[in-house]
Amino acid sequence: NFTPTRMAIRCGEVQLTYGEMAKDVSRLAQSLKSRFGVVRGDRVALVAQNAAQSLVLAYACARIGAIYQPLNWRQAGPEHIYALGDSNPKVLFIANAFQDVIESIVGDIPKTEFVALEDTGNPDWPSYQSLIDEASGGIESDPEVSYDDSFLLCYTSGTTGRPKGAVLSQNAILFNAANSRHMHDLRREDEIMVPIPLFHVGGMNILGTPALHAGATVHLMPTFGVDETFDILEKNRISLTVLVPAQLNAMLASPRWQQADLSALRCISTGSTMVPTPMLEKIH
Repeated sequence: NFTPTRMAIRCGEVQLTYGEMAKDVSRLAQSLKSRFGVVRGDRVALVAQNAAQSLVLAYACARIGAIYQPLNWRQAGPEHIYALGDSNPKVLFIANAFQDVIESIVGDIPKTEFVALEDTGNPDWPSYQSLIDEASGGIESDPEVSYDDSFLLCYTSGTTGRPKGAVLSQNAILFNAANSRHMHDLRREDEIMVPIPLFHVGGMNILGTPALHAGATVHLMPTFGVDETFDILEKNRISLTVLVPAQLNAMLASPRWQQADLSALRCISTGSTMVPTPMLEKIH
């Protein structure tokens, strides 16, 4: 609300200013509560590649004290059944690309209601945009919700058993954002690219939510592609990004690495696996 006309999120054709995002968050929170009866502590799940709607939904959940559960879209139906059966979300938002997978397991999650992320989704389900459009005023705050409330639920795979639900509180996300701002010297003027999945804490918490906390612009990539990454880096004068070693190696192998204009880029965060010294030397 400090900079309502500044761009908050860009993802493909979708662009949201901070003012537009704030309005959508408020109205979606109202629809979750009034249409589906979502209350504090309820789970709301999403299966989709990176999208602006993902972050709007996350903040709408936070507004009413619900727990946001982004699903790993790479998983098959039976794997989704386990996580959804364990968490029992009240609502599941579904991108068109994963509609067939979810429709095949509807009978296994009978307590869940469904929402199509795009207007062209299953006609029997309300759409994300219809939920925003039907809300009258929105929810600006809820006195029952506190920063101590659980907020983010990610299922982390174990090597010897079933995936386990890891829960982060609103406080954890807030203080992570504050620390990330200090670590990256995040500024309102920054253009930040997030090419890793938002169903992972890395996508959400290394630069995703911290960028919004700083009032910067987030450029989301639905999925990683080498040429698409170079295009966004150059066209949008990206100043900060996070790339895992496999992505960096793919970029280093591209002929575009030598010619790309990366003059605006001041920092790349990396990790999640071994980061070899020769790779760092090539990047520098």
